[in-house]
Formats: sequence, structure tokens, C-alpha cells
Amino acid sequence: MLSEFHQTPHQVNYEWTEEQIELLFRKRNERMKRLAEEIKKLRDEEPREHTQEPRRVSNSDFFANINAMRAKGGSIAIQRVN
Repeated sequence: MLSEFHQTPHQVNYEWTEEQIELLFRKRNERMKRLAEEIKKLRDEEPREHTQEPRRVSNSDFFANINAMRAKGGSIAIQRVN
């Protein structure tokens, strides 16, 4: 409630009526449905050029690539604390 409507739980629990809370959630539901429809439209309009199959890499190749990146300084090495 606080992050979305900028209302504290105390305000909602003690200062709002049940009708206000119901209206708030009804309007929120309408807004979320509209947002979902807009997102769906945008996803349907996007060109589907990146339809490659996922690439599978063996564990040894994966860790070899990580170690090579660390050797080049491209990744932060995790230090163990004993």
C-alpha cells in the first residue's frame, strides 16, 4: 500500500472505509489489466528475429570461459574467507 498508493497501513486501516478500499482495488485491477493488454500488444508487435535455439555448453567449457574472463580481469573473483 505504501509504495503503490503512498498510504501508510495506519491510514488505510483506521481512516478509510470499506467502500474506499474496494474502489481502490477495483481501480487498481482495471489499471493492471490495461497495462497487461498494452504489454501484450507491444510484445506481439516486436519483430521475432532472435528466435535462435538456446545454446548448450558443457560444465567444463562454462567454467573454463569464466576462468578466462577472470584472468583478463573481466569478472570479479570471489575470495573465500576462512
